This record gives sequence, structure tokens and C-alpha cells, in this order.
Amino acid sequence: MVLYLFVSGAFSLFEATRDLAGQLRGYFVTAIAESGRAILSYLPNLVWLIVIFLLARFAIRLAQLFFRGITLERIRIPGLHPELGNPTFDIVRVVIVTLAAGRMFPYLPGQQTRPFARSDSWWVSWFRWARGARWRTSSQLWC
Repeated sequence: MVLYLFVSGAFSLFEATRDLAGQLRGYFVTAIAESGRAILSYLPNLVWLIVIFLLARFAIRLAQLFFRGITLERIRIPGLHPELGNPTFDIVRVVIVTLAAGRMFPYLPGQQTRPFARSDSWWVSWFRWARGARWRTSSQLWC
């Protein structure tokens, strides 16, 4: 970026390259403006990512408090032994993180690009096949 500005400034010193310096500055200003617009347009998605992250963190803390109570035998649930509190919390934590990551995915930058959109189609096809739509040919499933 500094080199780009330096070259533009050097070109502006000479009469023959002043037009080129103006074009270079225009490219630079356009790139900075587009970057600023992209950042500003992404802010709502960033807010949702932060909200989902904070909710997942709160859910994990709540689950940790609950299962610690089970481990310390302050909370008693029939069939859930105190020594199973920590392993059960680990399983619940993985489920919470997985669900949060799934909810965050649509708000990540670039998720609507073609590679992500294409990778979703084979999952949809697989679920159709697993649900009983086996009569379709394989070429129809992957479209």
C-alpha cells in the first residue's frame, strides 16, 4: 500500500506520467472505498455472529453449572450417577458448539460463493436418497 502511494507520488513528479499517477491514485481510492463499504455491509452479520457466540457461551456455562451440581450431588436425577456428570457435560458441550457453528455458518463471509453452494447440493441429494427417493438415477441426484 505504501509502495503503491510512493509510485503514484513519483509518477506525479514528471509531466509525462502525471496522468498515470492520477489513474493509480484513482485505483487506490476506489479500492479503499470498496473495502470500507464491504466492511460496513458486513457489520450486521458480525453482530449476529457475536450474538450466537455469546448465547453458545452462556449455554455452555449453564450446562457446566448444572453438571457440576450433578457431580457434587447437589442436583439429583434418577439414573444419572454423579460420576457421569463430567462426561455428560463434555458431550453436551460438543453438541452446543456444533449447533452454534451450524447457526453461524450462514453469517460467515464468502459462504454464499459457488464452492459452498455446490457442496450443499450433495448433502441434499444424499438426504433425498436416504429418505427413500432411490428410484432416481444417480445423475439426477447430483444435480
